[in-house]
Amino acid sequence: SEKVVSEASLAGQPIGDAPEVREAIHTQAEIITLAPPASGGERTLEQASNEEQAAYDQAFRALRETRYADAAVQFNAFVDRYPNSSFAPNAYYWLAETYYVTRDFETARSLFANVLEIFPESSKAGDALLKLGFSHFELQQWPEARAALEQVRTQYPDTTLSRLAETRLRDMRLSGRF
Repeated sequence: SEKVVSEASLAGQPIGDAPEVREAIHTQAEIITLAPPASGGERTLEQASNEEQAAYDQAFRALRETRYADAAVQFNAFVDRYPNSSFAPNAYYWLAETYYVTRDFETARSLFANVLEIFPESSKAGDALLKLGFSHFELQQWPEARAALEQVRTQYPDTTLSRLAETRLRDMRLSGRF
């Protein structure tokens, strides 16, 4: 004989692997915006000399070989010695990246912000903005992470940068960060 189970008999009883159902959240998430770069911060870049090219290549080689401490020292020396080099925006970006990959997100955040402040029109600005958002994410600075990632989506639509930002924003939404 079959046993019939009514809904009434299941009331209050957990059902297998059913997901937990929570009350809907009816609050508006706070959205902040990033401060615009300070005016006058952009530099006029000079054509790189052979010496600059060699110094940059040496630092980049250390980065590619995952010698992050060496790369950080060399990129830092490069930006100190050649602050107006045509390689300076990339050197600042890769310096920040050495800290990001070694999980020093606070230093990385500061350096990615420097790229945007000093070289807002460089080819690395979009990458720096994305990594700034990622750094805020890793530091659990949710409003700042969201602001930077939303800015990437707005300023760089239909790009890999935008898709990467959207993926991280989706992770934030799914985990209840906004």
